[in-house]
Amino acid sequence: MSEKELIAEIKKTLAGLVQNNSSWRLMLGRESLSASEVIQRLDKDKKLRKIVVTHYVGLAVEIEQKAREKLESNSGSPQV
Repeated sequence: MSEKELIAEIKKTLAGLVQNNSSWRLMLGRESLSASEVIQRLDKDKKLRKIVVTHYVGLAVEIEQKAREKLESNSGSPQV
């Protein structure tokens, strides 16, 4: 998946947050951004884009790892 495609998926996710969880905020030091503000800044702010992409990729890896651990513990096979 290219960075452009990843940014598009992140924007979709954030757009859903705008609709379903208006209190969601991205905290960047002293700055607090709403999902709408993040969407608007993703195309122009390279530093923010790098932070967001790194965060989302890390989160995806963490979720996948926890799912794998859960599958392994439910299957009865030994965990490595």
